[in-house]
Amino acid sequence: MAEKTSKKKQAAKTPLKPAKKTAGQTKAVAARGKEKTGTAPKKPATGAKKSAQSKPTAKPPIKTLFFTGFPGFLGRNQVKQILTTEQNIRFRLLVQEQFLENARTTAAAIQAELQLPAADLFEFLVGDLTVDQFGLEDAVYRRLLAEVDEVWHLGAAYDLAIAEKIAWNVNVEGTRRVLDLCQEMKRLQKLVYFSTCYVSGLRTGLVLEDELDYGQGFKNHYESTKFEAESLVRQRREQIPTVIIRPSIVIGDSRTGEADKYDGPYFLLSTLADAEAQNLLAPFKKMRLPSLGKGDAYFHLVPVDYLVQAVVHIAGRPEAIGRTFQICDPDPLLVREFIDLTYQHFGLGKTLGHLPMGMIKVALKMPKLGPLLAVPEEVLTYLEHHAIFDCRHTRELLKDSGIQCPPLADYLGVLIDYLRGHLDKKGKFAKY
Repeated sequence: MAEKTSKKKQAAKTPLKPAKKTAGQTKAVAARGKEKTGTAPKKPATGAKKSAQSKPTAKPPIKTLFFTGFPGFLGRNQVKQILTTEQNIRFRLLVQEQFLENARTTAAAIQAELQLPAADLFEFLVGDLTVDQFGLEDAVYRRLLAEVDEVWHLGAAYDLAIAEKIAWNVNVEGTRRVLDLCQEMKRLQKLVYFSTCYVSGLRTGLVLEDELDYGQGFKNHYESTKFEAESLVRQRREQIPTVIIRPSIVIGDSRTGEADKYDGPYFLLSTLADAEAQNLLAPFKKMRLPSLGKGDAYFHLVPVDYLVQAVVHIAGRPEAIGRTFQICDPDPLLVREFIDLTYQHFGLGKTLGHLPMGMIKVALKMPKLGPLLAVPEEVLTYLEHHAIFDCRHTRELLKDSGIQCPPLADYLGVLIDYLRGHLDKKGKFAKY
């Protein structure tokens, strides 16, 4: 444009004056000179304006996300939050065949709730993390390599009692396949990888976000395989722009109580909700019940709504690339404080003393008491795990965003009310 403008200006230079010129001729020459220099009369200018307005507005480019872990509890909430926050997005969802119908229903519900009309918003790719190329046809896999802008890897085998081989195939080998995909992609902007705070294993004391391998042991195969998977991700951060997310124990929505992943605190909450529904709590309301173990460890919980909002905000920041973010309650309750608060919501008194953890573990193995308590032994180890998860990286990037983790005391009642409304006809809590 600069070159064209220069030529026009040269062409518009005032011609040499003739020896004699009438007044009318002088005006005509001046008018022609103005047209050439861009100061044209009003009529041509109006026509030019109309021509500019008639040009079609260019549509912003559509960003394509390859996403694993849908339609799981965290996965579907994360997809919904991305769509709530961003525009011009489309998803390539890797879904196991057994979950395909659920995935379609869930995606349709999200699309309807957010009133999103795009017909190509979701594409369901039937596949599996444990199979080479995720079991996708070559043409589909190559298309992913060419069109995907971001990869969000949430898919994992989450079970504290999981067998080592299954955990390794899904969590480690599945992550390796995702990394291989990322490394071949033509237009990848970032990988958002979901790890867990519990890659810290048996470590106690303060756990920083930059730390990983301290030679620690692990409480179960879920922790150990997530540790191995994050190690792989870190090894390839030079080749793949990566944001690592470490949630603590994910619980329901702090605003609605909605949840369907019932572990962590839910074993106690659901046991009490079930007993309440069957009128079994009345005799205990005049008593002070013991806590479970000493209760002097922190209970690291994070509501799913805060988590997904924080992740979208953090992942969208350029300075997040290459860093790790522990997303948890920055001011967690002690286990005994959590139990006290829970008892109060069910009309029970504050705790008095505590049951030794060893005694509880013995009771769990008894035929009559075990089913009544309904607490897997694997969960008990987290009630006496003395670790503190630092989240300064998370706080740094959320500063001034308005995104804050609410105190558990403010929404525990919301979680419990949701449980009360989701008991089946027999009064048993529906663990689905």
